[in-house]
Amino acid sequence: MSFIKGHYVPTCYLRRFTNGGGSTDKLFVFDRGRGKWPSSPKKAGCEVGMYAVAGHPTPDLFETSMGEDLESRWGPMLLEISQSRMLPTGEEWSGFLGFVAIAILRSPRFKNWQAQLDAATPPYIPTPPESYVYDMVTNVKPMMKALRLRTWTVLASPPEAPDFICSDNPVNIAPTKSGVDMRGFVPLYQPDTIITVPIDRRTAVAGLFEAVVVRTNRTTVASINYATGNYARQVYAATPDFEWLTPDQKYATADEWLAHYGKRD
Repeated sequence: MSFIKGHYVPTCYLRRFTNGGGSTDKLFVFDRGRGKWPSSPKKAGCEVGMYAVAGHPTPDLFETSMGEDLESRWGPMLLEISQSRMLPTGEEWSGFLGFVAIAILRSPRFKNWQAQLDAATPPYIPTPPESYVYDMVTNVKPMMKALRLRTWTVLASPPEAPDFICSDNPVNIAPTKSGVDMRGFVPLYQPDTIITVPIDRRTAVAGLFEAVVVRTNRTTVASINYATGNYARQVYAATPDFEWLTPDQKYATADEWLAHYGKRD
């Protein structure tokens, strides 16, 4: 049985990280194990059979329905955030929270985490082949509920700061002070944490429980780039280089990211 390519990073999202904004515009891929190469939003961030359910009458139903329904709404929503530097309201706000939740759940990191749970399941408890897709879909609403509790703000990269990057694990959560318990796949309810989501090359959003002002400068952007790439298998950028901030607070390049994270595979 043959399957179609499933995008774990939507084309409509990756377009925001190219210079031209098109689905066939140049987008550089940085892979932990395979290095760097030029690609495009249409060709990057995908895997054959990513969401396929073997034995289902329509095994690629999830991928096709995502493309036809949700992603057709996400594209205009992301563009509006980029242009207005404001977050949506009303039904569009729910759409944004759904985008963030699904971005967490459709990542290769979540699929690998789910596979580890399935492998640890006692053999006398059957694990259906579609458990990954099922768990992904059933977790969307609980995640949206948790995300809704935070105060969200738009961060615009100033002219002197670098571009934001994207990755196959674009939504990340980090502590805002030392001693925070970060156990769990994504501890969404944990106080004293910040969630960051790059929206395009020059825009990101952040969600906190505390109403604080996040000042955007070179260090802020580089720090978010660190978070975006820290648990990722692949990073995506408009140019063959990008800037990120190492854990010891040093600015680093894309080649240094490949050298550092390639050693961790």
